[in-house]
Amino acid sequence: MKLEFARFLAPTEFLDWKHDAVQQFTESATRNAIDSVDKACRIFTAVRDSIWYDPYSVS
Repeated sequence: MKLEFARFLAPTEFLDWKHDAVQQFTESATRNAIDSVDKACRIFTAVRDSIWYDPYSVS
């Protein structure tokens, strides 16, 4: 990974991608993925279909 992108991949207060729950979620979503593109699509779909989000109401 290039150093110029490292800051974009660091865990934040909004998304700690190193957290066990996030790791389990992504592992579950990508279990049968065949390549990186398939993994990305599966994670997108899992987040879209599983995590409720209302952009008009922050809670």
